[in-house]
Amino acid sequence: MKTGKRVTIVCCSLVALMLLVASSPLGGYARSAALVGIQPDSPALRHYNLPAWGFRPLTGGGIIADDIAGCVYLTPPYPYRLAAPLLLPEGSVVKYMHLIVYDAAGLDDVHLYLDAIPEPTAVSQVAHVQSLMVAGYGSVTSSELSVTVDMATNAYALEVVLAGDYHTQLCGVRVDYIPPSIFAIALPHIAR
Repeated sequence: MKTGKRVTIVCCSLVALMLLVASSPLGGYARSAALVGIQPDSPALRHYNLPAWGFRPLTGGGIIADDIAGCVYLTPPYPYRLAAPLLLPEGSVVKYMHLIVYDAAGLDDVHLYLDAIPEPTAVSQVAHVQSLMVAGYGSVTSSELSVTVDMATNAYALEVVLAGDYHTQLCGVRVDYIPPSIFAIALPHIAR
């Protein structure tokens, strides 16, 4: 077989493979609808882990103090609200949020919000998870989400609302997401 025919066959095979992958459930624009029902332990998910000390007070004059375990709590006057930027690739689909807390008394709850910020003066809370009022260390996972990251329109932030003093501590946050398909990014004309 001549070299020119080999190159033509190889090129046609690669184009066919790209079309197949781009039209699969994990590629192209149809993937977010096809990925409903993904479990938190799925290998299709990637994880964005943020330790508690990555958050900053959002309001008020309190400062953050940490304990030996790496959890943080607020000192008076309590701002109650902490925030951190969420930086995910464009086109990612957020599927779950995990909140890890310590509650010494089991009397307070902690709220985690995923905020979409289209402009500096507007905030839209697009997802929420609330801790259980149980004493000790614990984590809670949100129900399945389907939030597509659109960095051209929004900035994204994680916002934590603590209910009380040092008895309620934030230990960390994890966001599970499905990364964008390389074919949807690099070859949009094939994905359409």
